[in-house]
Amino acid sequence: KSEIGDAIATATRSADQQRSQLETILLDLTEGVIVCNRDHRIILYNDAAHRILAMREVTGLGRSVFGVLTREPILHALDALARRPARGASEAAEEDATSIRRFMASTVDLGTLVETRMRLVVDQSGEMSGYVLSFQDIGSEIESLSARDALLREVMVEWRRPLANLTAAVEMLTSGGEFEASERHAFEDIIQKELDQLNARFSESSRR
Repeated sequence: KSEIGDAIATATRSADQQRSQLETILLDLTEGVIVCNRDHRIILYNDAAHRILAMREVTGLGRSVFGVLTREPILHALDALARRPARGASEAAEEDATSIRRFMASTVDLGTLVETRMRLVVDQSGEMSGYVLSFQDIGSEIESLSARDALLREVMVEWRRPLANLTAAVEMLTSGGEFEASERHAFEDIIQKELDQLNARFSESSRR
C-alpha cells in the first residue's frame, strides 16, 4: 500500500509540475488559448483568453466553452477533425495541414469576432480526449479593412472629376489650335487648380 501511495503521489506531483509548466508557457502567449475536454468543459485557459473574450464572469475551469464562444463553428470544426483517420499520439503530434482546423467564431453575445485554430488532443491509442482552441481578436482588423475599402471607393469617386477636367484642358492645349492669351491663361488656371486639389486630396488620403 505504501508503494502504491508513493507511486500515486509521485505521479500527481509530476502531473502538477507539467500543468504548472504549461500554464507558465500559456501566460507568455499573446494569443488566447482554451483547452477543453471531450465534453467541451474548459480545463485550462490563459490570461490572453480572458482579455480577448472580455467575459470573465462566464469563463472558468469546468464550465462549458459554449457559454463563451458560439457552438456551431466549434462543433463543425471538431466534426471535420474527427473524420480524419485515427492515428497514434506520436503521429497526431506531427504538424500537418490536416491536424489543424481554422475557422471564425464569435463570443456568445456576438461582441467579439475571433480567428480560431483547433487542434485535437489525443491519448496514446489515438482517441480524442479533448481539443485546444487558440484565437486572436480580428475585430479591429476588420474595421481597418472596412475603413480602407471606404477610402478607396471615396478616392475613385472624388478623383474622377478633377482628372477628367485635367484631361480635357490638356487635350485642348495640345490640340494645335490657336488661342487668345486670355483663353490659354484660363486653361492653365484650370490645370493649376485641379492639380492643387488633387495634391491636397492625395495628402489627405495618404494620411488616412
